[in-house]
This record gives sequence, C-alpha cells and structure tokens, in this order.
Amino acid sequence: MISYVISLDTILSELSSGTLYLLNSENSSITITLPYIKEGLNYEFIFNNTTNNSVIFKTSSNPL
Repeated sequence: MISYVISLDTILSELSSGTLYLLNSENSSITITLPYIKEGLNYEFIFNNTTNNSVIFKTSSNPL
C-alpha cells in the first residue's frame, strides 16, 4: 500500500483514492479537501501525533 505524509492544507483528487495518508498536524492545523462524493472512492488516514492543532475534512462542492 502506498502512503504519504500530509502536513499542509491538501486537496485530494479521485486519482489519489486507495492511498493511506499519515496526518502530521504538529506545526499547524490542516484542512483536507476530498473530491466530490462518488461511489468507490476510498481514503485512509492515520493521525501520527497528538497536538492542539486541528485537522478539518471537507468535501469539494464541485467535481474536481
């Protein structure tokens, strides 16, 4: 399985479906924008630290 670290605001696309993401909000809060809702998309996230910073998930209002 492919994995990537996210530590900044990120926009994910349909092409990144099926990927594991390690979330590192140690230095700042992170906003992750997921693609427009579509059957079959799959993302996995692991929070790899505990901080007072936030991680916000939102869905794109328009197809990317």
